Amino acid sequence: MTRLLFFICISMMGIIYSSKVNSQEMILIKHNCKIISHGYFTFCTIDDSQAIDKVTFIYSVDLKKKSYTTSLMSKDTLSVNNVDKKYLKDYSESDVWNRKRLGTSVEKYFTIFHKDFLIWSNSEKLDFFTRVSKNEK
Repeated sequence: MTRLLFFICISMMGIIYSSKVNSQEMILIKHNCKIISHGYFTFCTIDDSQAIDKVTFIYSVDLKKKSYTTSLMSKDTLSVNNVDKKYLKDYSESDVWNRKRLGTSVEKYFTIFHKDFLIWSNSEKLDFFTRVSKNEK
């Protein structure tokens, strides 16, 4: 009997978790810079409503002082129907974006934001920049 209850509990947790995963939005990241210590992070949040929320933050990192500044540059909502298919080709999911930077010469710049920055999901990065940008005002 206890095995049956255990199996039912595990099954229900899987069903609840999978429905949450399917309803979540996708957040993509894009990083632009000419020199790594100054640049832009753009996040595109795509949800089921056929809209893309695009948020761009500008940043500056000082390795010597181990400090950074960041602020919200722009915030737009785009219709999926009005966006060219190639528009999102330069954006990445968090695991791909993180993997390309881990163990490289630029890693030290991103860890100025937070030691776990290159482990975070794009959602966590977006929350971080949103929170920090509000504090900068």
